[in-house]
Amino acid sequence: MNRLLIILFLLFFYGCAPLSHTSSHLPQDSLSLHRNEDKLIDSSTYHYCLAQLMELQMNIEGAIKEYTLALGSDQSSPFLYTDLATLYLKTGDYLKAIDECEKAIEIESEYIPAHLILGRIHSILKNYPAAIEKYQAILRIDSINKESFISLGTIYIQQKDYKKAEEVFKEYLKIEQYSAMSYYYLGKIYAGMDLSSKAIGSYKKALEIDSSLSYILFDLGLAYELNKENEKAILTFQKALEINSDSFYGCLRLGQLYIKEKKIDEAHPWFLKAKKLNPQHSGVRAKLGLIYLEKEDYSRAIEEFTDLLNINPRSHRVRYFLASAYEEKGDFDNSVQEFEKIPASSSFYIDSRIRLGYMYQKTGKIDQAIEAVGKAINLDNKNLTLYNFQASLLEEAERLEDAIEILGTALTLNSQDIGTNFSLGILYDKAGKYEESIHQMKKVLTIDPENALALNYLGYTYADRGMNLDEAERMIKKAVELKPEDGYITDSLGWVYFKKNLIDKAIRELEKAARLITDDAIILEHLGDAYHKKGLLKKALEQYKKAYEIDNEKEKLIEKINDLEKMDLGQQSRPLQIM
Repeated sequence: MNRLLIILFLLFFYGCAPLSHTSSHLPQDSLSLHRNEDKLIDSSTYHYCLAQLMELQMNIEGAIKEYTLALGSDQSSPFLYTDLATLYLKTGDYLKAIDECEKAIEIESEYIPAHLILGRIHSILKNYPAAIEKYQAILRIDSINKESFISLGTIYIQQKDYKKAEEVFKEYLKIEQYSAMSYYYLGKIYAGMDLSSKAIGSYKKALEIDSSLSYILFDLGLAYELNKENEKAILTFQKALEINSDSFYGCLRLGQLYIKEKKIDEAHPWFLKAKKLNPQHSGVRAKLGLIYLEKEDYSRAIEEFTDLLNINPRSHRVRYFLASAYEEKGDFDNSVQEFEKIPASSSFYIDSRIRLGYMYQKTGKIDQAIEAVGKAINLDNKNLTLYNFQASLLEEAERLEDAIEILGTALTLNSQDIGTNFSLGILYDKAGKYEESIHQMKKVLTIDPENALALNYLGYTYADRGMNLDEAERMIKKAVELKPEDGYITDSLGWVYFKKNLIDKAIRELEKAARLITDDAIILEHLGDAYHKKGLLKKALEQYKKAYEIDNEKEKLIEKINDLEKMDLGQQSRPLQIM
């Protein structure tokens, strides 16, 4: 405002001082004011003042015109050329800006403002060798030129020539000991070299000199974050946002830090503010949607993802999130509809088929679940997870032979995969192919001798069939050592003792299994059998009835209950029947 008043004063009262008198670099023909009293203001100074006024009014084209007119009257002033070059630089007309700077240098070879503009232009055009040469030339003229030091150092940083950049800023610190900018750039250099502790130290020194610079605080916060000092990073970003509360970058970083720390409630308001600062930023909107998903606010998650899809309907990532939100809300129809829109070309296609498989399975549509997973397998036929999921669906559909076949195919991809081999062993068992099942479990133990599940499964199979009982005991004891608190394995050990007629040991282990797992009908029935064999008939009946409450369709269990009820004198009950 003061500058505007001064220019108006000069124009209205024709008191614009001759430019050559205010500086050796001002228009020379302004001396005519003193040579010709009838001429109140020379043309060059007049047009220069108008150019300044138009520049203040953001009328760049008008200002360029007035500077050109000023130069028409005075072609010997380098500062007029550089002022005109600065305007061309603003408009992006770099060739004209270079031309004007070269004219200024022709008049005065060591005119630093013109050299600085040329350095900036070379930097903008990424002609770094020319820019470096220009700034080095300036420093030979003016060895303490701050802009040249900083510009030269930052070019070296951009080129990742951190050694030279470090030398430049350390050299400038000899000139200006308390240069916050030099320490700041040293911090960036050390960060680029992955020297996080040195970077943090340099940023701190910069802030000791000037604590009001928010961008230094932001970079310090990032350095703490990269150094895995998240609490310090959070505090630093908070300080930076106290200075610059409208920093989109700061809000985003702070929100992401809270998410890293699993502090969803603290992250939420920062992403809301980031959304307010930049409503179209898809990353922020997606993060907000995921936060709402985590908070189980499915309606707001759906709202965010729907809005994002309105902006970018081709975002398969967002559509996957929207479908997942509908799924979590229990709106399977809309979820299926959104998952089905994800094309086979998308990186989210296979995951979407898996989700469809789970949803169809959950709603009892097993055939559609099998079809969905089959489509995923057609696209990615090397994915063992897909084969195992498909096999479990086929098993649920009681298509055991198909399930066995698909796991056989999976094992041609990786014959040593423990999970697939184990699942195939279980399928063989369910299909009544006991020899094949035993062979498969032995294969698992060849691959992993410490596999507690295979040890237990094979040991229990032997025990249940009354064969290889010593080997079964050895296997299951080893499984118990590996998983001492597993109720199913403990039950297996009890059952081996039962089969070996070691009833007291059997009761001890089966009672422990029943404490570990209170709602398994087989464990309770096993304990009832042990009590029955020990002659503890009331206890046996009690366990059988508990098992019946869990599984009331097992014919053999009902027979056991009915037999004991008949033996229990004075407490005749109506015989149980299969439900």
